[in-house]
Parts: sequence; structure tokens; C-alpha cells
Amino acid sequence: MVAETMENILLKEIISYSFDEIFITDGKGNVLAVSPSCYELYGVEPEQLIGGNVFELEIEGFLNPSVTALVLKSQQPVTIVQQTKAGKRILVSAYPIFLEGRLERTLSFSRDITEFEKLKERNEQVAETLAMYKKEIENLKKLESFLYKNPKMTEIMGIVEKVANLDVTVLIEGESGVGKSRVAHLLHKQSFRHEEPFIEVNCGAIPESLFESELFGYEEGAFTGAKKGGKKGYFEAAGLGTIFLDEISEIPPNLQVKLLSVLQNRKLTRIGGSKEIEIKCRVICATNQNLRKLVAEKKFREDLYYRIDVIRLSLPPLRERKDEIPSLISEFIAKFNQKYNISKQFSPEMIHWLCH
Repeated sequence: MVAETMENILLKEIISYSFDEIFITDGKGNVLAVSPSCYELYGVEPEQLIGGNVFELEIEGFLNPSVTALVLKSQQPVTIVQQTKAGKRILVSAYPIFLEGRLERTLSFSRDITEFEKLKERNEQVAETLAMYKKEIENLKKLESFLYKNPKMTEIMGIVEKVANLDVTVLIEGESGVGKSRVAHLLHKQSFRHEEPFIEVNCGAIPESLFESELFGYEEGAFTGAKKGGKKGYFEAAGLGTIFLDEISEIPPNLQVKLLSVLQNRKLTRIGGSKEIEIKCRVICATNQNLRKLVAEKKFREDLYYRIDVIRLSLPPLRERKDEIPSLISEFIAKFNQKYNISKQFSPEMIHWLCH
């Protein structure tokens, strides 16, 4: 009898001092014992729960849902998150206790995770904010090679940021060496296509006889020397990414018609094939020629010109943006130092001389 009394005292002490809220019922769901901390979790005194039945308490909204009720129904351990009448979110684990094969008791442990949930939510918000800042920093890094103090370049980079995610064709004009390819890369990297392929095609470097097969691909047996299984052209290879047609003015006149058709219909047919293939890539073009003059001279199709000249970026030559030379020097020095594992620097006098 004394041992039993000591056990009861010990049980009460365990329930009283436990960090978790402890909840004990009999095999029918009648509440036998509850930790004093239940007031903080459930908004009711232990005396209001003891003697009650978990199924009734669930209906009254004290336990929503009642994990004990779930254990009584399934006779299996259950862990859930409860929403209490006091507005708390509680992580509850409950266990059935059997005696000679009968369910005699249920024992549950509850822990308040309200603050944890709020902290988790705040952490997620912070993570989202950090991701946004990281993206902005990456965008700035992508633009750092154009430390554009030059007003014209400032304007151009503003347009790049605005149109990067617009699925329209961009025409980049400028003399050789002004950075047309780099601007095309920036447009791609800042767009939603940045994880897709970027296919750069130098139209001036492709022999006229290979132009159509290189751009649009071919089927097996289309001509002598055709690869077995055929070959994708650059447009197909670009997939959901970007195709950059550099020196667009060099496309032969007879192929300008087919390129126009591809851009208009967003479909192409491989050489030797009959199946139409849908094109989903973004198109960026560049030229160091005056296309308007070429159109007037009948050397470039007018309808193709207007198809590619949706957004035009005209890059000024470096002689008109000398204030960018120091940053370009710094970038190229860093690039070649890393490539050749060296550590070279230009003297201030040399940089001053190069700027003039």
C-alpha cells in the first residue's frame, strides 16, 4: 500500500515537473490526470479537464483534433499537431497502454511549438529576403563589367533590365568590339531562361552552303555526308534558352526568307524532313552593319528587319566611353591572372595612358 502511494506521489511529481504537458486517460477516453501546464497550452485549468471525456472535449473545441481520440480509435501510437482553443499550436504524441490485451490507458505528451512555428515562418521570410538580395547582387555582378558612367550606357543597361524577361526579339547594334555579345549574355542571364542554353551563332563564320543545315538541322539521308539519325540545328539546340545570331547581316538572301518564316511562325522544318518543329527559344540578333542602309540597298529583307528590330540597343564605341576603360582593364587583368595563375598589375601611369 505504501509502495502504491509512493508510486502515485512519484507519478504526480513527474506530471507536475515535466517540461512536456502530460495527459492520461482510461481506455474509454475519460481524463485521469493532466499536467498543471495545460492551462498555458489549452486555456483551461486541469480540474476542468479531469473527469471529462476526450470525445466531448473535442466537440467543445478544447482539443482540435484530439490525439487521444485517434489513439482510442486506431489503438496505435499517433503524433499530430493540434490547434488549441487558446490559439496554441501543439505537437502531441500519444500512446496506447495495454493490459492483458485490453486498452487500459492512453498517455500523451504535448509541447508548445507556437513560437517555433512563428520563428520558422520568420526564418522562411528572412530566407526569401536573402534570396531576393542574393539575386539582386548576382544581377549587379553580371553588370559589373559595364561600370557605366557613360550616360548612353546607363540608359542601355536600364533597358536591358526592363526587357530581359520580355519574350521579344532584341537587335543589338554597334561596331566590332563594343560588347554586343556581352550584352546578349546579360539579357539571357537576367531572364527567366538563365538556366537554359545560350547558343551563340556567328553568322559570318558559317559557309553559305552549310547555313541552312547549321541553323535548322537536317534529317538522316538529307544529303551526302548527313549524319545517321540526322542533326539538330542551332534553333533546336537552344531549347527553352536563347539563340544569339551575331552578324545577322551576313545571312544569305535566299535564307533570309526561311529565317523570317521561322521567326513569324515559331516553327521550322529540318532539311529533308516534313515534320514541323516548334521553336520556344528567345532570339537576340546583333550587327556591326547599318541594316537600314542594307534594306534600302535591297541587300537585307525589309520584313525580316522589322521582325528582328522589336527592341533595339545601339552600343556606343569605347572611344565614346573612355571612363569605362579602367574598370575593363581591371576585369581583364583579373581574368587573365586567374587563367594563367599569375599576378600582374598595370601601373596608374599605364592606365592613364590607355584612357587617352
